[in-house]
Amino acid sequence: MKLLLRRFISNKKGVAEVIGSLIIILIVAIAGTVAYAYSISVMSASSSSFELRTEKYQDQLQERFQIIRVWSNNQDLINITVHNYGKTDLTIIALYLNGTAIEDYLSGLDSTIGTGQLLNVRFKTPFQIDSDSSLEILAISQRGGKTSVLYEN
Repeated sequence: MKLLLRRFISNKKGVAEVIGSLIIILIVAIAGTVAYAYSISVMSASSSSFELRTEKYQDQLQERFQIIRVWSNNQDLINITVHNYGKTDLTIIALYLNGTAIEDYLSGLDSTIGTGQLLNVRFKTPFQIDSDSSLEILAISQRGGKTSVLYEN
């Protein structure tokens, strides 16, 4: 018995392998925990980003508007009437005339249009308009919704 105990104590080879295996298992467990925590935080961030984009698109899909009337008193002033027939309020933030941005607004821009309401927008044209010309007017909302109309003098 003494001989067996002495042999077990003097043989360090078996003990070193067990301790080495335990250290490797510990390192793998720690690395797995770190990778899991990192992936959870990344998934959480991308999930909240996805939710924000989905919410924005839902609002944009509920947004419905159209230009129902266009009239002009002279060659450089144009009036349009926008009708909001969607399920959410909206704000017109930009108008384009034949692809050119309108910069000189007299009234109506950045005003909120409630559901079922009308908004009149009056602006100066960025270029001279002929009496027999056709114009494409594009309106863009704050959420990115678009509507256009073809106006012929």
